[in-house]
Amino acid sequence: MPLNLRVTLIETTKPNQFAHWLQGLAAEKKGDITTVVKDAVRQAIDPGFAAIQTAKQAGTAGTAYAAYKTLWDDLSTHHAARPKLSNSATAQQKAEHAAWNATFDVKKQLLESNRIVAKVGFDAADLPWPGDLPELKVD
Repeated sequence: MPLNLRVTLIETTKPNQFAHWLQGLAAEKKGDITTVVKDAVRQAIDPGFAAIQTAKQAGTAGTAYAAYKTLWDDLSTHHAARPKLSNSATAQQKAEHAAWNATFDVKKQLLESNRIVAKVGFDAADLPWPGDLPELKVD
């Protein structure tokens, strides 16, 4: 899809610093940039290549969604195994509960990251997002 971008840079302390950084980045990523441009041109003129690229993007989106769902299942299992904490809990029980909470927070953050990756994959493949999986919260 076409994109027009206008950027105005005002440099005062080091003239042309941004241009130098951009030149360095372009030189460093020359191969990647060449590949992207070549693939875009090829996709525009070769329907077979375009179909292959679309299939690859759909496969990537499916893999990303499967990873998202697997992590959600893992978090759901972890959520169901939440230890009970009573008023007369021992130090060991409190420690186990704190460890469960920490693990839950880590898994939830990882799940959110994978959800974003899956959504980006669906967007790149031009597929409709099937929707977020239900949120799991600590009660």
